Amino acid sequence: PYNVNLRELHEFKCLLLVESFVPEIPIFFMTLKSNITHFYANNVSIGELKRISFPFAQKLENVDLSWNLIHELHECAFYDAPNLMTLNLSHNEISEFSSNVFEKLDSLRTLDLSHNQITTIPFDLFQPLEHLVYLNLRSNRLQLKFGIFPSSDYLHTLDLSYNNLEIQQKFKIFALLQSLDTLLLHGNRIESIHQSIFNTKLRF
Repeated sequence: PYNVNLRELHEFKCLLLVESFVPEIPIFFMTLKSNITHFYANNVSIGELKRISFPFAQKLENVDLSWNLIHELHECAFYDAPNLMTLNLSHNEISEFSSNVFEKLDSLRTLDLSHNQITTIPFDLFQPLEHLVYLNLRSNRLQLKFGIFPSSDYLHTLDLSYNNLEIQQKFKIFALLQSLDTLLLHGNRIESIHQSIFNTKLRF
């Protein structure tokens, strides 16, 4: 179904698939250990990310899969893309994660999971993301629990707006985020918030 000259494709650094019908990640473009660094597949009806969805993708740095139909992220989906720095999965239907879906992504800086159907997050989901700076969980259905945000000296911005959240003062949910300086909580059911839930220098 894909009419592609693989020898020519090997020279590409950016692959753009927009408003087409591509129900799964096309494996062909990574099979020759290509030079592709940026992959955009927006509004193409991708339904799920299978195990190792990006084989031989060591040079891949930016992936945008927003505005698709992704409902589940399977284990090690990005295992062969260890240099990924930006991942956009916003505006999908994600409700379930394998706990190790982000395994090997210790170079990731920006993760956008906004506008999905996420209710719970596995405790170790973000553990591999040691250098994450920006995390967007806006417009989901989250239930926050202590421990879902692991210790981080890098995370500066966390967007939890429009999740219908209630925050209990007795849980120091953000206590391990030592570098957090921007926390977005508007559009929730929070009437008051006490600084005791933080162990950071966050101002609010």
